[in-house]
This record gives sequence, structure tokens and C-alpha cells, in this order.
Amino acid sequence: MKQLIPYINFNGQCQAALDFYQSCFRDAEVAIQTFASASIDGIPPEIKDNVMHAEFKSQGVIFMATDGQGEDGVNLGNNIHLNLQMDSTEEQIELFDKLAVGGSIVMPLQQTFWNARFGMLTDKFGVQWMLNVLINPESSP
Repeated sequence: MKQLIPYINFNGQCQAALDFYQSCFRDAEVAIQTFASASIDGIPPEIKDNVMHAEFKSQGVIFMATDGQGEDGVNLGNNIHLNLQMDSTEEQIELFDKLAVGGSIVMPLQQTFWNARFGMLTDKFGVQWMLNVLINPESSP
């Protein structure tokens, strides 16, 4: 396993939050992808400029962020996911299956448009997990 990265959901305020954090931390770097810039069909016009995915880095502080939480929106307690950057699909499958016992799978493990194998689940304690493995373009997913 490589790294545990918090994934924070801002429900429409992600850009403002990232601007604020960037002003607070020295040498902060922010990479942002909006829904409009993603390769997804059928994005509603009212969210096209919202942040689909962002990465914030500053002197050892790393987190990811989004405006997208789905139809249920953000409530206190569901606004943070634990995002695991995994080294291998074998490791990912093993951990995903173990964490899913007694919980619920939100998104099964699958290939994504960002060249990764990805899945989401909520464990039996209500902790939300995202497991991600970047796929080498030369290898088969």
C-alpha cells in the first residue's frame, strides 16, 4: 500500500475551500478538474463548473476534494472518505473484499476513465473507503 489520502466533499464550495486552504498553507499546489473538463456524458449544466476532483499538496499535507457527492448531498459525517492509493490490483481486491464484509458496496471495483481501477464502499462501521490502483497503460487492466 502506498498512502492514505483523505477525500473531502464540499457540496458546491470546493473551489472556495481550496482557494482558502491555498492562502493558509505555504507553497500549496492545487490541481483541479471540473465536471465540464471530464470525459463524462450528460453532466447537468448547473454543476458543469463544479469541482469533480482536486488534489491539494503543501509540505506533507495532502488531500483530495470534490463537489460531487451524488443526490444525497453532503451531511456532517459523510463528507470525508478515506482514499487508499494501492500498489496492485491483487492487494486492492483482497482489501476491498475484507472491508466490504458487513458493509455495503457503493461502486464495485472497475476500470475508470482516469486510467485506474477504482471502487467505493462503506464498511460495517460507517467508514467510507475509496480504493484506487493506477493502471500502467502498457499493461492490461
